[in-house]
Amino acid sequence: GRGSPGSHRPLGGSQGTLCLGAPLGRFAAPGQLTTAGPAGTADLTIDPTNLPLAGGTPITPGETWHFQAWYRDANPQPTSNLTDAIAVRFL
Repeated sequence: GRGSPGSHRPLGGSQGTLCLGAPLGRFAAPGQLTTAGPAGTADLTIDPTNLPLAGGTPITPGETWHFQAWYRDANPQPTSNLTDAIAVRFL
């Protein structure tokens, strides 16, 4: 799979642990940055044929990809933080 598990701390002064290893991609293109709603959740629709790795990488059935969100936080001062990582197997 892509975005293999890893453990890297700290990440650019952020709180939390980056739980992913290389290769890494970031959803940072226009329309991919989002704001959490009142329940603290955010949604992002992705194009599974063009993920943000070198030149746009498609998901192949049977692969497991690992994802993690990086978000702004105030804990107690303004900073950023990271969610737990998840593994998604695509069929």
